[in-house]
Amino acid sequence: MFLFFLMSAMADESPPQEVFLSEDIPLFTDVGLDSGWVPNSGTLSVRLQLLANGNMMVEETGSAHLFWPEDLQLQFMGIEDGGVLDLETILATVVSIKFDIAGYQYEAPISTFDVPITATEVFDSFSIGSPISLEIESNSNIIDVTNTVLFVVDFNFYGNVRPSISLDFHPLQWDVDDEIIEEEEGTASFSPEIGAPIWNGEGRHLAEIDAQLDVNFVPTFEVCVPIVGCRQWEPIDIPLSSNNDAFIHEFSPVSLSFPLPALSYEDEVIDFGVLDPQNLANHQFIVGNLGEMLLSGTARIVSGEEYFSVFPENFLANIEDQDGIMVSFLGADEGTYEGVLEIVSNDPAQPSIQIALQAQVEQEEEVGGKEIEGDMVGGCGCSSQKNPPFSLLFLFPALVLFRRKQ
Repeated sequence: MFLFFLMSAMADESPPQEVFLSEDIPLFTDVGLDSGWVPNSGTLSVRLQLLANGNMMVEETGSAHLFWPEDLQLQFMGIEDGGVLDLETILATVVSIKFDIAGYQYEAPISTFDVPITATEVFDSFSIGSPISLEIESNSNIIDVTNTVLFVVDFNFYGNVRPSISLDFHPLQWDVDDEIIEEEEGTASFSPEIGAPIWNGEGRHLAEIDAQLDVNFVPTFEVCVPIVGCRQWEPIDIPLSSNNDAFIHEFSPVSLSFPLPALSYEDEVIDFGVLDPQNLANHQFIVGNLGEMLLSGTARIVSGEEYFSVFPENFLANIEDQDGIMVSFLGADEGTYEGVLEIVSNDPAQPSIQIALQAQVEQEEEVGGKEIEGDMVGGCGCSSQKNPPFSLLFLFPALVLFRRKQ
């Protein structure tokens, strides 16, 4: 958990998405156990037969997080006690006896009943690599039968069926569009697409399940035949064990959708054109947001800051909206001027872009003793002002703010 908060503090993040898994997983589907006749020969024998059917309901609640600034990083976060495992298994049980005493022969079931096995376990959700283990026993399944068969033969039977289930539920991984997360708080990386307003993916959670069913049967009984008397079955434990019901379960896919900011702009190069010395030229640079998440960032001059400037240095564009910044140039001497405007934003596909800045300063030539003057610089979309009063340079940011508020 600490790792996630540390990484998030240094990154941009899309709003988290709640993730809920709920799956009914079959266990021991028609699994049969049969002790056979014990002993398989002799005057008295007993037999236990079981048919197991069960299921395990697993529910897990947590969240998915998408953050950056470089590649998109997807992470699943669990919740303490955010997982519940409910186990329910039914053992259809049949107990039979067989005897052959002094010509009296008998073979039939004497008791048929169901043995329920239930358990609930709470665990930390999405805990990849941390198995959840259960040991469930059921000890109070008493069989007490007294009956008369073949008109004159009495038998008394007493026994206890004691089943137990060992279960391991082992979360293995997340598979998100073929990117695998195999450790708790691990991440999957994805390359963002320029202009994409939303990132969509599909996540599949895989878990290994290993279940073992064991049964211990402890019967005692006697059969009483006229004249011959009573014969007792020597009590012994009869153990039964199933093969491991081991498999990997893939939960139903989870649809993931995260809004993103998406920077858009038109100016690859800002060319202020040809200007007179000491002429202030301005160009409004429009920052658009094509995304479904708020776009924010900063603008600064990283080259040519002696004569190029930008105001304001921060921008904010709402969903499918835009914001503007003003780029200015003021050159005192004749010559060619170049600079670089850097735009840094929370757009994962374009975290940083650079816009080339250009300007040419030339002294105006006199024609017939008069200077040629103009307010607009031809072809650049820029406004210029010759020899601006010094106080107007301070007035300019206020005008920009007034324009932004409008």
